[in-house]
Amino acid sequence: MFELETGLIFWTLVSFGVLLLLLRQFVLPALINFMEEREAFFAKRLADSEKIKKDTEVMLRLYEERMKEASKEVTELKEEARLEAQILRNKLVTEARLESKALRDGAMKEIAKEQRKALEEIRDQSAALIAEATSKVIKKALTAEDQHRLVAESLRELEKEFSPGS
Repeated sequence: MFELETGLIFWTLVSFGVLLLLLRQFVLPALINFMEEREAFFAKRLADSEKIKKDTEVMLRLYEERMKEASKEVTELKEEARLEAQILRNKLVTEARLESKALRDGAMKEIAKEQRKALEEIRDQSAALIAEATSKVIKKALTAEDQHRLVAESLRELEKEFSPGS
């Protein structure tokens, strides 16, 4: 059956106690040191990752702000370009109208000048023809004074007929 051997139990307990003392003296501090280093390593890694996360969030916010600013600038530049194009178009249209009016006015003046010139030539030729025809027809019956009066009346009538106002 079962017997208790006290000597064996005593030496087993002493061996176990010595083993515990040796473990406590040599192994436990190294194990605790290893665990503390490992904890510090993971704490540092965790702190670094938190810092990287915060930095990334800050950079993301800055990027979003810059994108908003860039978008706003692009919109402003588009609007500015549209306004400048509108101003330029209006300016070109105005210049074209003024140039067209100047050309039209110049052409009208030239036409009026040529018309007056043609009327003067017609008047001169008509007066000469009338004077010649009248002098031939009337030479026999009128005096020189009557001839001058008739020519003057004929010229006045021609001027009334061919004057630009009528």
